[in-house]
Amino acid sequence: MKFDEKQAAKSGFQLNKKHEEFPRSRGRKPIYIKMQEQNALDELRKKRKRLVTVLHQEVTELELVEHLKMIILVIRNLTFIKQNEHHLIKCFKVVDIICSLFVDLIDQEITMNCLDILTNISKHLVLTDINSGHLLVQALFTLFCSGQYLAHENGLYVKQSTIDQCVECLRRLSLSAGNEEYIE
Repeated sequence: MKFDEKQAAKSGFQLNKKHEEFPRSRGRKPIYIKMQEQNALDELRKKRKRLVTVLHQEVTELELVEHLKMIILVIRNLTFIKQNEHHLIKCFKVVDIICSLFVDLIDQEITMNCLDILTNISKHLVLTDINSGHLLVQALFTLFCSGQYLAHENGLYVKQSTIDQCVECLRRLSLSAGNEEYIE
């Protein structure tokens, strides 16, 4: 049987004039195009890897704390916009990190910014979903009860506005169902 181009054209089969050694298959990319795309992706990965190794820098612990302060401040500012509250609540890991930073009372600026964040999102928080729910309530009561004294062993000076904010945070936490057992 002899191959007839006219009959093949009628049935829908066409010869690929440019790449006769790579026949075109129906609905799939030709192998040579797949190979070209794969090579382009490999080159892009190599370039990215070179950039990462070139841009890597050693950072001190103090610089990391400063970066952490900036990140917490940005998140704090985002929580003052009501539309952002639900998006932040969906990020369980971020909420856990913020709660643990607040519970640790490491730095006054970080603690106060975390308190602002927690106060803004506390009406949506369910303490059973947070790893450190009991510790969060204990830290709020520690700041609240300490008054004008030093809080915890880290020497945080507690102001009246901080006490008011702790009360507001506890009030908002009490609005969510399931939080009563933690607050009692």
